[in-house]
Formats: sequence, C-alpha cells, structure tokens
Amino acid sequence: MTKIEETFYGDYLLYSEELARIYGGTVAIVFGKIYRLSQGKGFSYASLQRIAKDVGLGLNTVVRAKNTLINLGFIENVTPDNLISKTQVKYYAPLMQNFYNFLQVTTFEKPTKSDILQRKKQAKIVVEYENNAY
Repeated sequence: MTKIEETFYGDYLLYSEELARIYGGTVAIVFGKIYRLSQGKGFSYASLQRIAKDVGLGLNTVVRAKNTLINLGFIENVTPDNLISKTQVKYYAPLMQNFYNFLQVTTFEKPTKSDILQRKKQAKIVVEYENNAY
C-alpha cells in the first residue's frame, strides 16, 4: 500500500501514476489539487475555476475530472445544506480510504467501452422501471 506523508512542506500536488494510467492525467492532477487544498480542514472549498487556473487546465476539463472522481468515490460533495445553490462554491472532501483501496488493487482493469455501455443500458432500464412504477 502506498503511504502518503502527512507532513507538508511547500506547494506540491499528490499525483498517482496508477490513477493517471487508468483514468488519465487530468483526473490524477485534479484529485491531487483537491487533496492538497483540503489539508488542515478535511475539505476544499476552492472554486473549480481556481483549481483550473492553479493546475493550468480548462474549466470543462476540471469539471469532467471532478465528476469522474465523484463517480469513483474518491471525493464527495460535503457542502452544508444551507450553502447549496448554483452560484455558490461547493465543498469537496477527498475520501482517502477509497483511494488507498484503489491503490491496493493490483489486477484492476479499466472498463472497456462495451462495459460502460452495458452499465448505462442497465441504469436506463432501472430509471424507466422506477418511472413506470408510479
């Protein structure tokens, strides 16, 4: 298992080559930035625009990477209920245990396009069933 040092010196990003290999470098960079910004508080409240500017990526690229990280369970939206609105910044917390578990899996394979399409088809059937159940 990869150990991440909890003492911080200077400005740096956590970068996982394994995460980058499977999901792409932008996902690894955005995860690292959210992890770095969450130190001391347990969550990051930086806007996605700030993250994009800090890491030199486009806003849409950061949004896609953030959505991938949420779907993977590596970060979660922890914005307090009284702050949720479209114009306010969201709070994101890295879920390090899920990340550590990911690093421990040695036989993990990136899902193929057919696997992804099959999951989308199954999700669509479930949604249609739930809509028709009422």
